[in-house]
Amino acid sequence: MICLKRQQQPEILLVQQNPVEAGASLYEFSKWSEKHRVTSVPDVETAQSFLAQRGVYRRAPRPDMVLIDNDLPKNGAEALIASIHDSESLKGVPVFLMGDRVECPRHSSSDVRTIEKPLRLDALLRAARSCGLPWQDHQSYAKSIVSRRTTRVDQGEERIKTEFAFAGARSG
Repeated sequence: MICLKRQQQPEILLVQQNPVEAGASLYEFSKWSEKHRVTSVPDVETAQSFLAQRGVYRRAPRPDMVLIDNDLPKNGAEALIASIHDSESLKGVPVFLMGDRVECPRHSSSDVRTIEKPLRLDALLRAARSCGLPWQDHQSYAKSIVSRRTTRVDQGEERIKTEFAFAGARSG
């Protein structure tokens, strides 16, 4: 399990060749209220330089998650996944293969998960939490509060009891 320190912002590597799809993915990330950094690269070679911290990426942070477009040319996604799995420094980094519902094949490695394109922030955050990453969207969390009820607990004191009801929460 990967745990982030409280002050550390999530680092995401997005590997997507199509600039329109990359722009749409980056737009989804812009909706996230938590401070984060997304590095978008267009091809496998650039992604490998970033991950190996070579050249202009020598000071690049280690990503907490890698999102790879399944539509990279020449089996690029499989090659990049293989290089991530061969790297000792990247062990434990969740890798997501992005693709259309029909086109997104199950990769032979159990460490590779799939996520549907076009990327949606709520699906990404659910996927991140399923990998043990403690990411959440505080705005979505706040919107999930359906009602708030405040009552006095004790008439003689000024203590207040506040109860929150969350969307989809079981009462019991």
